[in-house]
Amino acid sequence: MEQELNRRTREALAMFADEVSAHRYLERVLWPDGVRCPRCRSGSRVRKLNGASTRAGTYKCYGCRKMFSLLHGTVMSSSHVPAHKWLQAIYLTDGGTRPMRPYHLHRILDVSFKTASSMMRRICEE
Repeated sequence: MEQELNRRTREALAMFADEVSAHRYLERVLWPDGVRCPRCRSGSRVRKLNGASTRAGTYKCYGCRKMFSLLHGTVMSSSHVPAHKWLQAIYLTDGGTRPMRPYHLHRILDVSFKTASSMMRRICEE
């Protein structure tokens, strides 16, 4: 178990090392045919916002004039935890021989135990 956990931990930390790699992965998985507005389903009138005060992964649809996030409608929405830590947690909790405990997640991801517990609860609910 310990060896498998170490291997999976190294894989997760390498795959989703930072926000940029996490956002690229999410864009590929969530929108394989290109970005689409979750409200009006428009794809041609959507632009990525790149301002200094704009959070990464924020888009604006000029069809319905609404802003939306890359994380909209996912388990990661409305969370202050960075996307790469969410993806690491999802990777670590999925497919193991034994379920990951919040204590281990808290130590691996360097988040509080309360945050790790909340993340585990949200992941298991999905």
